[in-house]
Amino acid sequence: MAPIEVESIRVVSCNPARFIEAYQFEITFECIEELEDDLEWSVIYVGSASDESKDQKLEEVSVGPVPIGTSKFVLEAPAPNWEMIPEIDRLGVTVLNVSCSYKGQVFVNIGYYINNEYYSHATPDVGGEPLLDSSEAPKDDVSRVWRNMCIDEPRITTYSIKWGLATDIPEIPEENKEFPPAGDQVHTCENEVDQVDLPEENEDSIADDDSEDVDDEEDDREEEDDASEIDLGAEEDHDASPVPKRQRTSIENCV
Repeated sequence: MAPIEVESIRVVSCNPARFIEAYQFEITFECIEELEDDLEWSVIYVGSASDESKDQKLEEVSVGPVPIGTSKFVLEAPAPNWEMIPEIDRLGVTVLNVSCSYKGQVFVNIGYYINNEYYSHATPDVGGEPLLDSSEAPKDDVSRVWRNMCIDEPRITTYSIKWGLATDIPEIPEENKEFPPAGDQVHTCENEVDQVDLPEENEDSIADDDSEDVDDEEDDREEEDDASEIDLGAEEDHDASPVPKRQRTSIENCV
């Protein structure tokens, strides 16, 4: 969530109004986290839809320091320079943009459609004299031009920017993202046991232990045979039960 949210923007200047009159906007916004820098608000008039170089920046102001909570202020901008607008684009529909940026990054833009028209007298009131024909309109008489802003349906666009705050979600650079190679697979099974290759010295020690165990078994059997000879005596003709051998499990099958 962005630390700044524009709650409302209201046109407080007259509408309709003469082209040469200033614009006034009452802006209310909320700040939920302390900012390092000021907010930059600007008003831009689109002079030509086909040529961005004809855009006019009517005003640019810094707002700050911004307190946490809800703030309200009035942004005022002068009318655009009539002479800088191409004649073909002076009348008709155009756009006025109110935008806010932080550290050079625009994060919200509010656009208004504006319709500019000539009147025979400088009044758009109903019942006034009819509009002049475009061929009769005095191209240099801006006092006869009235603007009508579509204030009920502004076009609001928001953008994600890097605020440089603790709430920002850091992006992992592409070169730092770690993923397992495509050929590696993780396979688990409770009934399977991986075979472990032991170091040579461990194998030798196990082999030595095995040989010692075998020698111990042989010694035990010899002692048992001697005891049998002593205990049985005259009964040595009877069949003696064989001594069972101790079972041994190979290391490959141990869990």
